Amino acid sequence: MNLKTIALGAACTLGVAYWVNVPSAYASCNDVPAAGVDWSSCNKSRKVLSGLDFSGATFYLTNLSATDLSETTLENANLIRAEVTRASFANANLAGADLTKVQGQRAVFDGIQAEGVDMSKAELLRTSFVGAHMTSATFSKGELSRANFSGATLDGANFGRANLSRAIFDGATLTGTDFTDAYMRLTNVQGVDMSGAIGLEQRQIELACGDPQTALPEGLHAPDSWPCED
Repeated sequence: MNLKTIALGAACTLGVAYWVNVPSAYASCNDVPAAGVDWSSCNKSRKVLSGLDFSGATFYLTNLSATDLSETTLENANLIRAEVTRASFANANLAGADLTKVQGQRAVFDGIQAEGVDMSKAELLRTSFVGAHMTSATFSKGELSRANFSGATLDGANFGRANLSRAIFDGATLTGTDFTDAYMRLTNVQGVDMSGAIGLEQRQIELACGDPQTALPEGLHAPDSWPCED
């Protein structure tokens, strides 16, 4: 009789509930790429994984630096705290995916389909979202300095308390987009229709870079001089 058996017997004798939590499965970094794969904490940097199906997969704390994930299906995938510096997700399907606290610089999310994606508290400096479809996406408390959202569909997205310093919104659609307490120093909204955005305050407009074609919500007005005027 081993010590574990003795301990279990003693616990039962004393009427104490004794639970042994043994994981049924473990993440394996050698598992083949597939829907539902668990690559948590694995090093998958500098890989070519374009066009594959990773629906429901787990990339928690995974290193994806410089990896090509373009045109992949990552619907409902878990990328919490993943490292994505210089990774490409161009034209991928990220609908419903969780990228909370994902971090990296100069990543590419151009043309993604990502309705309802969660990027709250993400650190994605100098990241490109050109032409991305991100209706109802969450970027709250994100670090998005110098991010490029040109031509992106951001209706209903939430940028509450996000750092949007020097971010670019040229041609983006912003109906119902929430900018409550977002930091907008030198945020480029030149020619952008912001009339349907919510949560904006005059102090944010005073910091941003607009022009005569910038449309603002009712009750707000352009400053006497935009900060980025020559």
